[in-house]
Amino acid sequence: MGATIGSVTPSDHYRCVRNVTFSNIDFDTPLKAIYIKTNPGTTTSMLPGSGGEIKNIVYENITMKNPVWWNIYIGPQQMKEPDGRGPGCMLYPLDPDCDTQPLITISDITLRNITSTGGLLSPGIIRCHETNPCKNVNFENVKIASMAIGLGGNFIVENV
Repeated sequence: MGATIGSVTPSDHYRCVRNVTFSNIDFDTPLKAIYIKTNPGTTTSMLPGSGGEIKNIVYENITMKNPVWWNIYIGPQQMKEPDGRGPGCMLYPLDPDCDTQPLITISDITLRNITSTGGLLSPGIIRCHETNPCKNVNFENVKIASMAIGLGGNFIVENV
C-alpha cells in the first residue's frame, strides 16, 4: 500500500496520531505511496478540531516508481469505510461527492526529499475542511514527474 496514517475517526476521547517519521523508503508500483486519511464521524460538540489530530508527521528520503493511484494523498478516506457503506472518495475528483472532515486537525506535515517517476495521475491531493484547514504542510525538495492523464499536471489542493 504505502506509508499510511489513518483512518483517524473523530471521537469525544480525542484520537490522535503524532510524531511519526517515515524515512528511507523505495516504492515500486505502490497503489498510494504517501497517504494520510481521516474517517467520517461525530463528536458531542461538533466543533472544528474537537475529535482529534494528525500532527508532526514527516516523510523523508522517499522514492516512488510507477505509482498506480496517487503519489501523495492527504484528506478524507477513499474507501467506503468503516463497513463498506461510508461515503468514500475513491473516484474524487471525477465524483465530486467527497466531504472533508472538520473534526480532525491535520497540521505540521513535512515532505522532504521525495521523488516520483512514472505515475499516471496528477501528483496528488491535499484536502481539508474550510472550517479546519490543514496547517503547516511543508514541501522540501519534492519532485514528481507524472503523465497526469485527464487531470492536468498539478496537485489538487483545498483549504491548506
